[in-house]
Amino acid sequence: MIARANELRDTASPTAALSAWLEAMIGYVTTYNGLSKSLAASLVTTDTELGCTCRALGAAGNMLLGRAQQAGELRPDAEFDDLMLGVHAAAWAAEQTDEPAAAPRLLAMLIDGLRVRAAPRAASPKRARRRGASPRRSRRAALR
Repeated sequence: MIARANELRDTASPTAALSAWLEAMIGYVTTYNGLSKSLAASLVTTDTELGCTCRALGAAGNMLLGRAQQAGELRPDAEFDDLMLGVHAAAWAAEQTDEPAAAPRLLAMLIDGLRVRAAPRAASPKRARRRGASPRRSRRAALR
């Protein structure tokens, strides 16, 4: 997984690189039934051999997440540990429902939720009047 992160480091789209790596991570954690649970637990306890391995995986994944954030593609407040919890949750759901296709779908929803989007513009009073609502009526309705 660390080698895969290094391969993806120079991919044109940082978010596509991170998504591909996280999909590979889902494949990795679903190799053995229950592996996801053990790996998720090692996010909390890092003093074990498994914890050391997970720290190395975390550094590789953090590098990919950082690229996507620096490119302005993903929210700057996203944290890698939260992404990994999402990966483990998706893997667990796929195992429990015996529906392997659920994991990539859940991962795609997670990544879409982290994408940076332009803030919606508020409608100006002039636009509101064109739609048939006056600012006065709108304020009165809001007070009711």
